[in-house]
Amino acid sequence: VFFFFLARDHNTGNFGGALAHMNLAFEAATQSGQSLSAVVAAVNTGATYVSLNDHDAALEWLQRGLDVARPTGWAIALGPCLRQMGEVMCAMGRMESAQSLLDDALVAYGPLRNSRNFTMVLTALGDLALARGDYPRALEHFQQTVTRAQHLAQTDTAMEGHIGIANASLKLGHIGEAEISANTALSIARSQGAIAHEVNALRLLARIHSVRGNHAGATTNFEQALDTARKIDGYLIPSDLMFALAEQYARAERYADAYHMAI
Repeated sequence: VFFFFLARDHNTGNFGGALAHMNLAFEAATQSGQSLSAVVAAVNTGATYVSLNDHDAALEWLQRGLDVARPTGWAIALGPCLRQMGEVMCAMGRMESAQSLLDDALVAYGPLRNSRNFTMVLTALGDLALARGDYPRALEHFQQTVTRAQHLAQTDTAMEGHIGIANASLKLGHIGEAEISANTALSIARSQGAIAHEVNALRLLARIHSVRGNHAGATTNFEQALDTARKIDGYLIPSDLMFALAEQYARAERYADAYHMAI
């Protein structure tokens, strides 16, 4: 029951409600000796804190999951912990640690190559390649993610794949492809009520408009992203989003708005 409510709340952007149910699920699973369920709860809690940009809390929960998972030796328990920890390390700029953890996760999931979890490792590897500036490799990983996600009918993973393709394509100078993927991600996010993914897609579209010199369009999308982010309970709004919007305001000579946003 707890897992149903946490999935419902997480997928609709009610992260505060999701965290409450995740705590209850972890406690119930731990007390009843259900190791795999406890790991799933810990990993989902870590993922939610990542969505809220609280990486320290995410690592704390993922370590709890890993402590439960290691004695089992099960790939299905170890893999998610390793993947999520790799993602957090990447977000914190610890690239070598991230690469090691994700490589271990890929090995752990070797026997489960047709699973959702294997697809999610590919997404994480794509994000890492993007962060390290290896854009062709990132694009390859994200394309594999979308193909597998469509085969498995996993809309959330497909959104992440399309956002990744858009990011990599933009870095490679493929503006048209980037816009198509970003709009696809935005459409799916809005149809699913996935608010955090909607924010990411809007920020991408803003960057695409900026590259094209359409600064009015970029400002509109950044404003939409900020307004949407403010609707997410507990979400820590990234400072680079506010700085990007401040830059657009300054470009339009809206200096008071630019100063307010920068502050």
